[in-house]
Amino acid sequence: MLKMRNNLSNLSEKSAEWATNGWSFIPLNGDLLNGHEKAPALANWKQFQQRRPTPTERQQWFDTHQFSAAGIILGKISGIVVIDIDDPQTARTFAHAMPDLTRTFTVQSGNRGLPHYYYAIDGQTTVPNLRTRQIELRSDGAYVVAPDVVIQGKRWRVVNSATPHKLTQGDLSRLIAFIRLHTHDAPKNAKTRHFRPLEDKSLSRSELTNRYTHLAQQIGRNNALFNCGCYARDRGWTADQVTDALLAVHVAMPAPIQHPHQSPQSRQHEAMRTIASIYHAPPRPIYHVERAKQLPNAVREALLQRQKGCLARVLDALLMVGVRVGEWMSASRVMQLLQGMGIGRNTIYQALQVADVFTPQPPHADADTQAENHTKQCLFGSGTNRGQNQRGRPSAYFQMPSLERLCLWLGVQNRGGDQLTVADVRTATAYRRALYQAHIKRAPGAYTRHWQSQRLGVSPRTCRRYDRQCGIKVYPRYHETPIIWDNIDSALSDEPLMGRFLMDQTGRRYPEDRMLAKRLLALGRRLSLMVQGANYYQVEAPAVAVQSAESAPPIQIGVPINPIVPRIKNVIVGIPMPATSAHLKAPKPTKHRADQPLWTHTPTRLNQAVVDRLYHTLRDLDPDQSITKKTARAWTKTYGERAIKRALDVLNQRQKIVRNPAGFLKNLLRTNRTVVLRKNDPPIQKVPSDPSSVNGWERFLTSKYASIYANYEELVALANDE
Repeated sequence: MLKMRNNLSNLSEKSAEWATNGWSFIPLNGDLLNGHEKAPALANWKQFQQRRPTPTERQQWFDTHQFSAAGIILGKISGIVVIDIDDPQTARTFAHAMPDLTRTFTVQSGNRGLPHYYYAIDGQTTVPNLRTRQIELRSDGAYVVAPDVVIQGKRWRVVNSATPHKLTQGDLSRLIAFIRLHTHDAPKNAKTRHFRPLEDKSLSRSELTNRYTHLAQQIGRNNALFNCGCYARDRGWTADQVTDALLAVHVAMPAPIQHPHQSPQSRQHEAMRTIASIYHAPPRPIYHVERAKQLPNAVREALLQRQKGCLARVLDALLMVGVRVGEWMSASRVMQLLQGMGIGRNTIYQALQVADVFTPQPPHADADTQAENHTKQCLFGSGTNRGQNQRGRPSAYFQMPSLERLCLWLGVQNRGGDQLTVADVRTATAYRRALYQAHIKRAPGAYTRHWQSQRLGVSPRTCRRYDRQCGIKVYPRYHETPIIWDNIDSALSDEPLMGRFLMDQTGRRYPEDRMLAKRLLALGRRLSLMVQGANYYQVEAPAVAVQSAESAPPIQIGVPINPIVPRIKNVIVGIPMPATSAHLKAPKPTKHRADQPLWTHTPTRLNQAVVDRLYHTLRDLDPDQSITKKTARAWTKTYGERAIKRALDVLNQRQKIVRNPAGFLKNLLRTNRTVVLRKNDPPIQKVPSDPSSVNGWERFLTSKYASIYANYEELVALANDE
């Protein structure tokens, strides 16, 4: 019997028993993330499929981070597999058919109240993962909610604490047969009107051979033959038709290195046996899916990523005007069809030159000979004289490809596409913008700028412009980590990073600096490290009614952006509010003296490496408008090494759009300059009444721009100190 006690107070004690049983486990989001309660709370949990968590990791998860849920990793690492039943009728049938396999360690699911049967396996047994709508067999690479875990008030309760039944090979065969039997079960009164009839001859011989050639290079020739044979069988082909279409192609396919001396006769006999085995099983029903009369999104995105947006626009426009698949057209005919859609001649010619999609053929008897009567025009200059005898190269004809052929060529799947209008295909910008807006409108959520730009083959700057043009609302999301004395050294990074800052209980922001954080904690401030994550996007509704709190975008809690952040406390959507996390009691602050600076001082000795980097970077970008080494040293001394490094990083990101790097860097340093009190500076006296004696520091403190700096209050107090 397993060591399981239901009276344990927290997951830390329960995880110790799981470790005693030899189980590997991971923390889950639980009640922290609505809608993803059973998702892993780690950025990468694959390592725990190979090893078990250490006591330090268990203490960090359930004591420090206080995760409220956990999952047991299945397979060889834990020595257990689980049968998860999601249908009450299937659960009763399983208990009636296999009563011996129900006498094992059992956990009742908190959602449906159905059992999870645990079984023990040895290290040599390989158990596959099988999944249907009614029952699942979970093994390597899967996990289940751990016993005695409570999520949203629902408990995964242990109903049988017996030792897990050890699976034999016979038991495993019985389980697999039972799951496969329920895979083919159909509900009563099932409607079959959406099935495509088997006598449908929509598959041509050329498409079948092209499919075999493409798959043979990826999965091997024998697997490709079996795949294509099943594909043709399900579409009404006979065994003789498949043999006649694929046998010669299969024999002529180059042999792999493992079988260099296989004779053509043996390959032919092997192929015939494979085709005969295919027809031992009946044809599988094919669901008829009503496809849109436009390109799928996967095809559009693949073409845009390969810089073939002209081809995507032309294909979408041809489908909009009603061109059928397989129809032959000349270039002049294509231009005539797309004349009123704003697509230019050069765009059409660039699309027709993609030989992998459009296969040009010379004119023949059954072609559209009416297209030859149209006057051909050159790309540059005037048209030909109608009165002269027109001679030259005969017109080439292009065949409209099918969606299946496009998906096979690009290696994508047809999962449907967004409906575009004629105005969306007029220009390349309008085409990409329409796809961007349609995606956010269809699936609002959190996305990174890199993923959005890579999806459409544009830059992140272009995506920001699309947000403004399409009325897309962007909500910034932040990961909050409370800063206390115990984690101040591990949570804060040594180098400044973009999208990270400190925030106190009043909402005031500070740069990420360890010395500054210690100083603020000593003053009794409550600090949190804010790390910006992926923004939340949604199309702004045109309604004028005031949006209630319930209709606001959902607050989502994600995984840590940077591995050095030890804990995630909360994620804030929109402008971050003051941190309200509880902190440990800070030590008593020391009394401040007038000659003691409140800010970190600048080192007296400059870092020559930073000076050289500043000088050589500007020299390499623009030698004519660079700076001298003396100026580089002066800038480093004035603005500090940290500001120079951060400004150089920004310049490196924008060097393609900056015309004067030195001027841009100087303005950037002036704009983002932070107030620094040096160690040897004399204390600032009270501002005198005589305006002529006001020095530079006092003019700064009395200006309207001083309040934007984080240490403004400390500087004012220091200036007014007697």
